[in-house]
Amino acid sequence: MTALEKFHAYRVTPTRCPRCRALPGNDAWGAATFLMELTIGDGTRSVHALLCRRPACGFAEIRSAVDAAVRPSRDTYGRRLRDAATRHPLTFAAAGMVYGAVIGVIVVLV
Repeated sequence: MTALEKFHAYRVTPTRCPRCRALPGNDAWGAATFLMELTIGDGTRSVHALLCRRPACGFAEIRSAVDAAVRPSRDTYGRRLRDAATRHPLTFAAAGMVYGAVIGVIVVLV
């Protein structure tokens, strides 16, 4: 995978704040009710924060996007664990016996 440069961007979106839009008299606020989008990306993941510019509102929404080519870390961790277990079966058997003995002692003491 080609690593892309890290970047950030800050721009005004054409979307009005949903919280401000629901309040009466929102037409008088003008451009203050447009959402600002802060984007931070590292090449494989990007996070988009949508923020209302009106100080009294406080609306914030965070959206995240992950590149489809990147596998979830849980699958990667499970695959690495299975590979290690097939390479070192005696180590995993010894660890299982030690954990079994520790759990047995804890059950006897309780």
